[in-house]
Amino acid sequence: MPAGSARNAIVSLIFCLSAMIAVASALGFAIYSGFFAGSTETLFRCSELFSSGGDDEVAMLFSIVVVPSILWRLFRWNREISNGEVVAFFALSIGALALMVMSLECGEFFFTAFGVGDRYLQVFCVFSVVAAGALIAQKVVGAAKQ
Repeated sequence: MPAGSARNAIVSLIFCLSAMIAVASALGFAIYSGFFAGSTETLFRCSELFSSGGDDEVAMLFSIVVVPSILWRLFRWNREISNGEVVAFFALSIGALALMVMSLECGEFFFTAFGVGDRYLQVFCVFSVVAAGALIAQKVVGAAKQ
């Protein structure tokens, strides 16, 4: 296996695994956890609300829109990441993140992840950054070699 092909396979593995872990943690959050709001003194779970905001965790389901990017990378496993893949992944990711944030009525994303310490959201944040970093690193390394 040529060195470039091995490097592409490693980046593909890192991207696919980290993106799948991020999507799985988002789904786990939507099913088993929930957003919090308030402050450390007046903390409450949004799912306890009977009005708007009681179903905010469903917003995390928007993360499944990156699944086509994962599947595309699986089909192009040993090939270099194309500019189109990078654009598509970031467009889907930014769109999903925007939909998540806009649809929250009660929940506070970063407060729940890091103030409350929700493991699902922490895993989602870390592995989303790792997936994006793998794509960017591959493009930077590929551009430097040309």
